[in-house]
Amino acid sequence: MKTAFVDEGGSLFAFDFKKKFKENGWEVYDFESEYKRLGAIRDNSKWRVCTINKGFAMIDSYPEYFIVPASVSDEVVKKTVSFRSKGRVPALSWLHPKNEASITRCSQPCVGLRKHRCDEDETMIAEIRKATTVSTHIHICDCRPMVNARANMAKGCGYEMPRNYENIEFSFGNIENIHAMRESNNKLRALVTQPEIDETKWFSNLAATLWLNYVQSVLQEAVRVASTVENKRSSVVIHCSDGWDRTSQIASLAMLLLDPYYRTLEGFEVLIEKEWLSFGHMFRTRTCHGNKSMTDNYSPIFLQFLDCVWQIGQLYPHSFEFNNNLLLTIAQHLHSCLFGTFLLDSDKQRKEQEVKTKTVSLWSYVNTCKTRFLNPLYREKRECLLPVISMRTIRLWKQYWMAYHPYHKFDDPTFERTMELVGLRERIVNESEEARIKNQSHKSATLT
Repeated sequence: MKTAFVDEGGSLFAFDFKKKFKENGWEVYDFESEYKRLGAIRDNSKWRVCTINKGFAMIDSYPEYFIVPASVSDEVVKKTVSFRSKGRVPALSWLHPKNEASITRCSQPCVGLRKHRCDEDETMIAEIRKATTVSTHIHICDCRPMVNARANMAKGCGYEMPRNYENIEFSFGNIENIHAMRESNNKLRALVTQPEIDETKWFSNLAATLWLNYVQSVLQEAVRVASTVENKRSSVVIHCSDGWDRTSQIASLAMLLLDPYYRTLEGFEVLIEKEWLSFGHMFRTRTCHGNKSMTDNYSPIFLQFLDCVWQIGQLYPHSFEFNNNLLLTIAQHLHSCLFGTFLLDSDKQRKEQEVKTKTVSLWSYVNTCKTRFLNPLYREKRECLLPVISMRTIRLWKQYWMAYHPYHKFDDPTFERTMELVGLRERIVNESEEARIKNQSHKSATLT
């Protein structure tokens, strides 16, 4: 019981799980390596590493180091901290390798009913816009419905006033809040776990949960952001309320569509480590780890992200190096507390509790038995995915949602065959490499 409910004085089971794996999953994501790959850390870059949060001195929910425009001073960033909710200032997530358009993320501005301004915040948005010379405009994506954003003004927050920012385009994403997602999730779980299902009402009952509608709205906004960066060549700033729920969804999904690296097994792990863990998605709060019951802050935001990834994978079965088994494994261990990866609410908390030295990373397990998670149909190809998202393309993720139904458990008949194909592919690749080396040796011998 003590490893299940930490409020009774125990610690989660991950702190007692000591199994050794060949791979060290804690080494998957390296801040400097990732941003060098993106081209943000290099000589003559228009971006720089900001160190004002070293030791988590200013922003509890942010990583110690993040990327801002090189033309923006630390003083400007510090002033912006006080203007953004929870201090979550605009920070770089992704940089287009050709047109230099960027995806940055933050939280809502604290404008309030009096519509306060912050010169430093306006400067920062302008410098993000100027970091690409291809487009003269920048797009601000507020993931919330407009009515929700306006309601937040009464709490001292709100959204950017377009007239105060030069050359911006502004839009609302109309994605509902954590409470709507929780209610929808509860309805869907109740539906799929019913011992007896009225077949004549299945589709209407499924539609009534609104889960597929919410998945559609998240995907549509992610595609819109990706299209803005790829086709309009404009930088995009993404935020919701506090910038750790819908913002994480849209930023990471847009990057998944834009960058084929994130569609590899390693890249997907890096994407989760960077956009969800380092930027402070509150995993413990949203999953209620260690609590006996769900609280009002429980919400399946990360699970919904995994569902969206599965939907994209169904549309582009050759574009992902990893398979459905990886998504199912991540979804399982999101709640299992067997591994330390999804524990607590921020990098700061994980560092304070020494999670990396006292627990095992989920990626240690995944990367040690990598074959189980590979897609044999994968073809490496550098392309941007811009699917047309409609209710006709959205499907129920049966392997996840029906997995625990008492009578209608949905088994994936393709898994064993997939393992066979992965093994066959590895054998062909190895034989091809051996033949190449043999042929090369034969040529060398002939020449001598």
